Amino acid sequence: MATIGAPTCRGDNGPSSSSRASRNHRAQQQSNARETHAAYIRLRSGPTARMHKTSLILKRTCAGRIVYVYSSSRVRIYALQWRRRTRPMQSIEEKTAPRASAPPLTPLPTQLLLFAVHLYFTNNADNENLEKLEKMREEVDWKNVHERRSFFHQFRQLSVRWEHHLPDLREFFKREEMDWMLMQCAPGKNVKNAVSFVSFVVRTGYKDDPPLDESGKPLVRRNTPVHNAFSHSKGNEKLTRELFKIYDSFYVNYVSNLGITHFHTACLLGFYDVVQGFLAFHQDPNSLMKLDFVGQKFIYTPLYWASMNENGKEVIKLLLEYGAKATLPSATGKTPLHVICSEDFSDEHRFEMLEILLKTCDLKHFPKNEQGIPLQLALLKRLPNMIDRLVDYGALSSFVFPSQKKFNESVTNIQLLKPWDRLEVASRTLATVERLENRGYKLDRSDAMTVMKFLIYRLNFTSNEEQKEKNYESWRYDTSFMTVAKKKKITIDELSPTLYDLTRSPPSEPKDPLTYEDYFKLSRSCRLRSKLPSNVSEACAAYLFEKMSAGFFRRWTLGPFMMKTDQRYSQLDCMNVFKAMKCQDLLQRYGLRYFA
Repeated sequence: MATIGAPTCRGDNGPSSSSRASRNHRAQQQSNARETHAAYIRLRSGPTARMHKTSLILKRTCAGRIVYVYSSSRVRIYALQWRRRTRPMQSIEEKTAPRASAPPLTPLPTQLLLFAVHLYFTNNADNENLEKLEKMREEVDWKNVHERRSFFHQFRQLSVRWEHHLPDLREFFKREEMDWMLMQCAPGKNVKNAVSFVSFVVRTGYKDDPPLDESGKPLVRRNTPVHNAFSHSKGNEKLTRELFKIYDSFYVNYVSNLGITHFHTACLLGFYDVVQGFLAFHQDPNSLMKLDFVGQKFIYTPLYWASMNENGKEVIKLLLEYGAKATLPSATGKTPLHVICSEDFSDEHRFEMLEILLKTCDLKHFPKNEQGIPLQLALLKRLPNMIDRLVDYGALSSFVFPSQKKFNESVTNIQLLKPWDRLEVASRTLATVERLENRGYKLDRSDAMTVMKFLIYRLNFTSNEEQKEKNYESWRYDTSFMTVAKKKKITIDELSPTLYDLTRSPPSEPKDPLTYEDYFKLSRSCRLRSKLPSNVSEACAAYLFEKMSAGFFRRWTLGPFMMKTDQRYSQLDCMNVFKAMKCQDLLQRYGLRYFA
């Protein structure tokens, strides 16, 4: 360790030999005294936390000084000056400059001193850990399940405090034993402890060697901890990343009993370097992973799994560079484009992956299957911005409007949806249909009837209509509603009307220029969802639905009614009649009755 300062020899003009001898004698006495003193160090954190509240002694002499280190909330180094009893302790920063004849003192870096102390104690602790591991390994009966589990928990706790002088695990464990311990980490409830232990194994330098068959070839059929991590992939990305540092033999793509492979796991989790390692060893980018769950077989491609990761853009690009086919479907008929359109991704990530895939496939000749084409799925998932991107690449040429059954199946657990959730689905549906029309699709009466029946019957805006009518005036003047509605603006514009202004007119008389997107944002308001009572929320959502959907329902029921009545009534008379009717009445009296 570096010293604070050291005396140097004087020149010929120095003091006499007698004074020099006296000074040397006193220095020797001080040196002997300093040998009996020490710096008391209190370590409150780090790997030596087990020594908390214990005073430890470190003997350290510096030229002319004793160094005291006290570690708590602040670390300070003091120099003890023996000759001056009046100031027994003096900070190095406050110490006056030495005499001109003496060399300047060199401050000892605080961090360097603390690191040396930390290293001293951790080395001793690591030696103790190594002795404990040897003793534990000798005493455990690996064939006994209870002893084996007890040993693993003790070993995992021991690894937390292991800093340096790491053991060679091959000297203590066989490959099968290491696999078993790593298997215990993958499905663990405490992910933090699992990651800590696997990281410890990585730091020891342990690497898995593929087992060989009789001919000397690696065995592909083998269950590894990576396969377990695939089954529990959510929240285990960091754990699987550490496991791939151990199982890094990319020339062997291990397959589990269920059909899970290392290569497809890396694609699912978006590990670019791991996928690149497999492809460098000529792994087929179109290889199929055949899963077998309780007799049901599923077949998936690497590109399919990569598209399920919201951050899998780079992996998708890498697979396509190596020849992956974007139109290759899985056993269920889904392609990567179907996955991107169906998963709950943000628009930014969705568009980035979509742009990459659409550059390699032709939507005009997209293979048709049970899932339909991606444009149909985008409509059923209510993604208006996705429709724009797909139409730009020619998806409209082969588009067929989805059936009533598919529309109804696009919303599940409708009984669990709250009023604002149903309003959100309705506004998004109308916005998507409007976007499809704006991009060139000609909506016919059959398509419009499908949408109207979905809104009325599937979203269940017809329940308790009489009760809503009776309470129409009461909910609008509810104290809690008025308090929230007066503060809630429809748009971000400063001159935007509030929800209170919007509810002053009957729902059959829409006077506002609001778009479907405005109603969608209004339905997602956290204040409306949390501050309003359930009965007020139900009535308000039904009111906003009527106000939002009135134009669409009148448009598609007015024409059929006039055609069936041979235009005996003028369009103005029909509109006046329709204005006083609710959407449900328009559909039942005129839409279903006169539609053929």
